[in-house]
Amino acid sequence: MGLDMFAYTTTKKPTTPVDFEPKEQDRKLHYWRKHPNLHGWMEALYRHKGGADSDFNFASVVLDSSDLDRLEADIRADQLPATSGFFFG
Repeated sequence: MGLDMFAYTTTKKPTTPVDFEPKEQDRKLHYWRKHPNLHGWMEALYRHKGGADSDFNFASVVLDSSDLDRLEADIRADQLPATSGFFFG
Protein backbone atom coordinates (compact mmCIF):
# COMPACT_ATOMS: atom_id res chain seq x y z
CA MET A 1 0.00 0.00 0.00
CA GLY A 2 2.50 2.55 -1.13
CA LEU A 3 5.45 1.15 0.72
CA ASP A 4 7.35 -0.32 -2.22
CA MET A 5 7.16 0.34 -5.96
CA PHE A 6 9.18 -1.12 -8.81
CA ALA A 7 9.84 -0.15 -12.42
CA TYR A 8 10.74 -2.84 -14.93
CA THR A 9 11.85 -2.77 -18.54
CA THR A 10 10.55 -5.31 -21.00
CA THR A 11 11.16 -6.18 -24.61
CA LYS A 12 7.56 -7.29 -25.17
CA LYS A 13 4.58 -5.01 -24.57
CA PRO A 14 2.01 -6.49 -22.15
CA THR A 15 -1.33 -7.45 -23.70
CA THR A 16 -3.19 -5.11 -21.35
CA PRO A 17 -2.12 -1.69 -19.97
CA VAL A 18 -2.89 -2.69 -16.35
CA ASP A 19 -2.96 -5.72 -14.06
CA PHE A 20 -0.47 -7.84 -15.98
CA GLU A 21 2.15 -10.12 -14.46
CA PRO A 22 5.81 -9.18 -14.97
CA LYS A 23 7.66 -11.80 -17.01
CA GLU A 24 10.75 -13.59 -15.79
CA GLN A 25 12.87 -11.93 -18.48
CA ASP A 26 11.79 -8.40 -17.44
CA ARG A 27 14.61 -6.42 -15.87
CA LYS A 28 14.18 -4.36 -12.71
CA LEU A 29 15.04 -0.77 -13.59
CA HIS A 30 14.37 1.00 -10.31
CA TYR A 31 12.88 0.56 -6.84
CA TRP A 32 11.60 3.22 -4.48
CA ARG A 33 9.92 3.27 -1.11
CA LYS A 34 7.43 5.57 0.60
CA HIS A 35 6.96 8.23 -2.06
CA PRO A 36 3.27 9.01 -1.46
CA ASN A 37 2.85 11.70 -4.12
CA LEU A 38 4.39 9.53 -6.85
CA HIS A 39 2.18 6.69 -5.62
CA GLY A 40 -0.88 8.96 -6.02
CA TRP A 41 0.21 9.92 -9.54
CA MET A 42 0.70 6.27 -10.50
CA GLU A 43 -2.63 5.28 -9.02
CA ALA A 44 -4.41 8.00 -11.03
CA LEU A 45 -2.68 6.72 -14.20
CA TYR A 46 -3.67 3.15 -13.30
CA ARG A 47 -7.32 4.17 -12.92
CA HIS A 48 -7.20 6.23 -16.15
CA LYS A 49 -5.97 3.15 -18.02
CA GLY A 50 -8.81 1.00 -16.63
CA GLY A 51 -7.36 -0.40 -13.41
CA ALA A 52 -9.95 -1.45 -10.85
CA ASP A 53 -7.96 -2.82 -7.88
CA SER A 54 -9.48 -0.86 -5.00
CA ASP A 55 -6.22 -0.93 -3.00
CA PHE A 56 -3.81 -0.31 -5.90
CA ASN A 57 -1.55 -2.80 -4.17
CA PHE A 58 0.63 -5.13 -6.27
CA ALA A 59 -1.08 -3.64 -9.32
CA SER A 60 0.85 -3.13 -12.53
CA VAL A 61 0.55 -0.34 -15.10
CA VAL A 62 2.35 0.26 -18.40
CA LEU A 63 4.34 3.50 -18.57
CA ASP A 64 4.84 4.54 -22.18
CA SER A 65 6.88 7.49 -23.41
CA SER A 66 3.94 9.89 -23.24
CA ASP A 67 3.27 8.84 -19.62
CA LEU A 68 6.93 9.44 -18.74
CA ASP A 69 6.85 12.86 -20.45
CA ARG A 70 3.73 13.79 -18.47
CA LEU A 71 5.32 12.52 -15.25
CA GLU A 72 8.42 14.63 -15.88
CA ALA A 73 6.29 17.71 -16.60
CA ASP A 74 4.21 17.16 -13.45
CA ILE A 75 7.34 16.76 -11.31
CA ARG A 76 8.93 19.89 -12.75
CA ALA A 77 5.70 21.84 -12.19
CA ASP A 78 5.35 20.43 -8.65
CA GLN A 79 2.02 18.89 -9.70
CA LEU A 80 2.19 15.43 -8.17
CA PRO A 81 -1.03 14.95 -6.18
CA ALA A 82 -0.71 15.30 -2.42
CA THR A 83 -1.22 11.74 -1.17
CA SER A 84 -1.38 10.61 2.43
CA GLY A 85 -2.21 7.52 4.37
CA PHE A 86 -1.20 5.28 7.23
CA PHE A 87 1.44 3.33 5.32
CA PHE A 88 3.29 6.41 4.11
CA GLY A 89 4.49 7.25 7.59
